Amino acid sequence: VNVRGVYITGNSSRIRLSAMRFRDLSSNGIGLFGAEEAFLRDVWVRDVVVENCCKRYPDYLSKEKAERGSAREDQGDVAFYFVEDFLVDGCRFEGSRSDGTHFYRCRQGQISDNRIYRAKMGGYFLETCEAVIGRGNVMIGNGSRGVTIERGSIDCVFSDNIVRGSGREGLWAPDCVGLVVVGNVFDRNG
Repeated sequence: VNVRGVYITGNSSRIRLSAMRFRDLSSNGIGLFGAEEAFLRDVWVRDVVVENCCKRYPDYLSKEKAERGSAREDQGDVAFYFVEDFLVDGCRFEGSRSDGTHFYRCRQGQISDNRIYRAKMGGYFLETCEAVIGRGNVMIGNGSRGVTIERGSIDCVFSDNIVRGSGREGLWAPDCVGLVVVGNVFDRNG
């Protein structure tokens, strides 16, 4: 229960993860969890494949309940909480039982050239993030929203991405400040 592929917490920095594959885990393929007073810093994740991972999280519009024993941190094939100065590049996140990605209270990062396919919930998820750039990603067939950037995210950029076949919105972005969305393709969402 709640088994992650890589799980790093505490006062950590200079983390490099590459050329790895995770499949059929009950939590994140990669879960990096800092804290408000101790951000994880200088993180690179490259050329990683995560398939069919996470706890099942029902859509908030449904009457389903989350799996017993699951926690919020189990969302996302890749989940970063309180991570600063990061790169997630050239990865494939596919078939997540919740969100494809989940970045919470992260800052000064880049999420580029990834493929995020068929997550039960959203594909690309920024929550209360600052100065995060999403560029050149392809998100296809994600269950609820293709992209969510919300809850006070500041100065984030979403450019040159493809968002296709999301269950609802291609992009949901309430309560953001300084958000730049440019050069994207949104096709057959909702």
